[in-house]
Parts: sequence; C-alpha cells; structure tokens
Amino acid sequence: MVTTEDDFLSSATGRELVLKLSEDYFNSLLRFPLGFEIARRFMTNEEINALVGQIIQKQSKGKDKREKKKRSMEDVIADYMDQIWRYEEYWKKAVKKGIDDGTISSNLTVDQLLLYIMVLISGVIDHMQMRRIPFEQVKLDYNKTREITLSLVENLLRN
Repeated sequence: MVTTEDDFLSSATGRELVLKLSEDYFNSLLRFPLGFEIARRFMTNEEINALVGQIIQKQSKGKDKREKKKRSMEDVIADYMDQIWRYEEYWKKAVKKGIDDGTISSNLTVDQLLLYIMVLISGVIDHMQMRRIPFEQVKLDYNKTREITLSLVENLLRN
C-alpha cells in the first residue's frame, strides 16, 4: 500500500506512475461528473482561481484557529482546490521521474506533457457525458474508450 509521496514515487517507473494516474483520473472523472464540472468552473475562472489562492494563503497563516471552529464554505472550496493543485504536483513528479529514468521520452516540457494528458482525458470524458445517447446507440463501450484513451496517453509519453 502506498502511504507517502516517497512511497508513491518509488513504487514504479515514471511511465507506470503516469499511466496509473491517467487511469485513476479517467475513472474518477467518469464516476464523479459533478466534481469534474466544479473543477472546470474553478479552473476556467481567473477571478475565482485568484480568490482561492488568497484563501489558501490566509488559511495557512491561521490553520490552528481554523481547525477549532466550524468550517465555512470558503474553507471547503479552498481545501478542494488545494487538493487539486497537490494532485497536479504528483503528476509533475511522476512525469519528471519518467523523463529522468528514461521511461518517458518527449520533446514537450513536463508542464506541456501534463497539460496534454489532462486535456485528452478530460476532453474524452466531457464528450462521453455530453454524447451519452449516441454512445449507447452505437454501443461504444466505456471500457474500450478508456483503453483507447490510455493508449493515446501512452503514445504521448513516447514523442
């Protein structure tokens, strides 16, 4: 069982970690469409994004006080966004590890590669949700779609 960031990073090659994170990301977006929509709203709104950054900074200064009182919606939202940003840091470390250990070869920077992977996966999930009826009509299997999407991610790791 992976319990710490060090355990996570030492558990496999960078490529294996990125593919595992990609599969987990695909599955979570498919299972929790509301979370996907909330994240989209926050990440596409610069004002909200800046506000959340300010809230997180304020929270870190008064963390002991915050834990003793009732949590506000502001705290919940800030914690949610902080978790998303921390998750992205895991991705970056996994991609960097793959480049360093030679299991990922790409002309893209770590940030560019990560962004392409996330855009690919979230775009596929977005269309799966938006086109649910056509998916069912043509009998397009979600497992097959996940398999194809992850193979495209794998190809990105070799460019």
